[in-house]
Amino acid sequence: MQVSGPPIKQLSKASRSLSDGPQSLITHAALPANVQHSSTVPDGPLHEDHAVTTHPHAHGHPHAHGHAHPHGHAPAAANGQPSFAADLRDSTSELHVIAEKSPLQKLLVTGRVSQEQYVAHLGQMLILHRELDNALRDAVKVSPAAAMLVKDEQYQEPYLLEDLKHFGVDPTTITPLASTNKIVADIRRVSQENPSALLGYHYVLEGANNGNRYIAKAIAGAFQVRPGTAGTRYLDPYGDRQRELWTTFKTNLDVIELTPTTRAHAIECAKAMFTAVSEIGDEIMEKLGGSVVVMPNGPAVTVDHGHN
Repeated sequence: MQVSGPPIKQLSKASRSLSDGPQSLITHAALPANVQHSSTVPDGPLHEDHAVTTHPHAHGHPHAHGHAHPHGHAPAAANGQPSFAADLRDSTSELHVIAEKSPLQKLLVTGRVSQEQYVAHLGQMLILHRELDNALRDAVKVSPAAAMLVKDEQYQEPYLLEDLKHFGVDPTTITPLASTNKIVADIRRVSQENPSALLGYHYVLEGANNGNRYIAKAIAGAFQVRPGTAGTRYLDPYGDRQRELWTTFKTNLDVIELTPTTRAHAIECAKAMFTAVSEIGDEIMEKLGGSVVVMPNGPAVTVDHGHN
């Protein structure tokens, strides 16, 4: 099966000596010298609370570093309802940790990913985001909540196309992996059943931009590009506006009105997206296992994933 771009060789799994740490949704990881911080990085990781491909739960404490409501006792939002942003964060914290610890995420956050692995990742994300972008465009037409939360610049397909073009990949040659097909099918089903619940998927991927900014720096160094330019546009789509936009996104999450059933459905969608990110990364590593880089143990660095 072709993951993206040029045909991918079927390689046997290489033994992986990867330090136990985050992923692209990451929080704790051995970051490259130009990204390391001695303290928590503001609005770090991958998904909101997971801003970047680096998660804050590197040491297995799912509710540490900003996860203030580990037992679901979320604060009230301005509309008097429990905070939806906090519910999403706390309900997905364990899956977030699992996702950030995947081997591919570790390679991304340290800049030790091969170009083949990185391009494969971009290719699968293109397929996923294209489906979600289209579903969200339909949702904003029928869901007031989606209309308030989703903005045109949040559609990620254009950024991924720009990155793939930089690496000489024809998007039409990309074949979806089984794990990618699985989440695409889920998105299509939810789009038909309950469009507002798509916001759960969107929360995860939009929040990931927080941590992805740090990954962009590592990738830029690895492939001689500037962060936020072609090659890393997907990882850093908003540049210096990331913190501001994420704050607005979380505020709007707590303003939109959803029924209890739809809120619960959106949370399940967020969980499914974290699982999908993990499974897609693992499948890419299965296909490209022969190029896994053995990473020495490094200091754990706390990165605030931006979902706080």
